Amino acid sequence: MKNELDMIKACHDALPGPSAKASARAWNRLAAEAEAAPPPFAGPIRPPGRGLRRLAFRAGVVVALVSAVSVGMVVVGADDGSTPLSIRPANAAELLQYAAAASLKEPRPRPDQFIYQDRRAVQWHFGMSAGDEFEATQEIRREYWVPAEGSGESVTRSTYGKDVATRGKLSKNMMTPEGTVKYFRGDQCGWTSSSSLHRDADAIPTDPAALVAQVRQEAEKDVRDPSAYSDTPAEEEIPRLVDGQVIYRLIELAQSPFATPEIRATVFRALSTTQSATVKPDLTDPAGRRGIGTEITWAGVPGRHRAELVFEPETFRLLGWRSFEDFKRSDGSVEEIMVVSMALMSTTIVDSTPEVPEGEDGTSPC
Repeated sequence: MKNELDMIKACHDALPGPSAKASARAWNRLAAEAEAAPPPFAGPIRPPGRGLRRLAFRAGVVVALVSAVSVGMVVVGADDGSTPLSIRPANAAELLQYAAAASLKEPRPRPDQFIYQDRRAVQWHFGMSAGDEFEATQEIRREYWVPAEGSGESVTRSTYGKDVATRGKLSKNMMTPEGTVKYFRGDQCGWTSSSSLHRDADAIPTDPAALVAQVRQEAEKDVRDPSAYSDTPAEEEIPRLVDGQVIYRLIELAQSPFATPEIRATVFRALSTTQSATVKPDLTDPAGRRGIGTEITWAGVPGRHRAELVFEPETFRLLGWRSFEDFKRSDGSVEEIMVVSMALMSTTIVDSTPEVPEGEDGTSPC
């Protein structure tokens, strides 16, 4: 028997360990399933000890799976970037629960460090030039240095790309010149009209239901504000508009550079209950990276709005998002246009922020 055990040990030690990607996918799946597991059925009283035996069995399954991963026996996917069917989310709710679990695995810096994010955004804007309408898009690189502790000061650096007209002719005095660099001091990012998000935002609940209730209360206040619309919406339109505002604000909060991992996870759990969310198994983020995503739609003025959230197909970390809406033109026609897109290029931990030029006040970082 001893010789057989020695032989098994020798064979085990000779096996190559699982790759970092394989291990990460296995752990992400375990974490996500633990997050998404429903509470036990509160049915008839079980005989003494039955619940413990069932718990021991479930724990044994988890330990067995983790042990199998450690010796490379569980195949959770290839290293070629493909997503195995075994962990492919069955629906949008499951995908967003996976994303919530992945958020909680974001890097944790020391209190004296900063989280650096490099983002690529494309913003759409329109206006009037010489009496004619114009529309344009502009790419902006936004870099964020966010302190690990809320007491520190964050810095944002925006570098503006070329403003490209997609309709009509641009007015030069309405453009931010290509190559312009602007700095902004401060850690706020307005995610509602009446409040700002700080990285240590204790006022933002980490319970999904409580967060939705808070966002809904502020959304209804804003929707009922007469100055919010050129045409006051009818009373029967109010609930539909509020529902849409809730979804949009949650999505904005999920991708905010100042949201903590806990806040982001809470938002993804809240969005997982959205009835209009659907899985898109093959989406491309604004930087051209392929991923798995979810599309969420909601009602707006004058028509439908929708957003695409794109996740890395193996780790389920957020890659980027796009926002679209129906835009009513002066001739009465309605066309869907992309309002804004964001690609999260990298996230690292650094020890300091760049020096801000003297007298630089900057503009809103978001």
